[in-house]
Amino acid sequence: MLVLEAFRILKFLVSTMLEKRGTGELSKHFIIRNDTFFLVQILQKVMQDNGEREGLKLLKKIIWILSAIIVIVVILLGVIYLRQDKVNMDLVKKAEVYFQYGNTDAINQLSDKEMESVKTILNGKKLYKDNLSCGFSEAVSIKFDDEQTFCIARDTCPIIYFEEKNRYIRLTENEKTQLYNLLEPYGFIFPCV
Repeated sequence: MLVLEAFRILKFLVSTMLEKRGTGELSKHFIIRNDTFFLVQILQKVMQDNGEREGLKLLKKIIWILSAIIVIVVILLGVIYLRQDKVNMDLVKKAEVYFQYGNTDAINQLSDKEMESVKTILNGKKLYKDNLSCGFSEAVSIKFDDEQTFCIARDTCPIIYFEEKNRYIRLTENEKTQLYNLLEPYGFIFPCV
């Protein structure tokens, strides 16, 4: 979609330049027809009509415009990529685990080593929006700095729900196993539905 819009802008700019040079009908014929850009044929016609020097000037302008559009498209794609939501655990100072299921009602603070292990698992993970039915609640969760609540899927899906952002995180099976092993001493058992 973005590339098509850039192509339309390029067509408009080249058409405008060619119309100023007196080859407007030529630009309409070659540029607009079937959304195909026949730059070589346009330059040949401009060189025939206005001389080689004018054709080279026009070629330089077209190259500059095309280069600018390519740079803009690359920058926009980079911004779109960088704006994707990701988990950032860099400033986290404390973590508490909550497990309320059956006869267990536990709230425990993780040690620094355990917290670093959990941060390593979650940090940099992409967040995505979905409507999953894995069963998430604060009763089975990890809370960082009393601000970020990560609810663990109760049915053993390798998914975590980031409550404050209303987004999900997908873990690998290995990461899920690491997390379960880390939480087991605190009374966590899975599945807990």
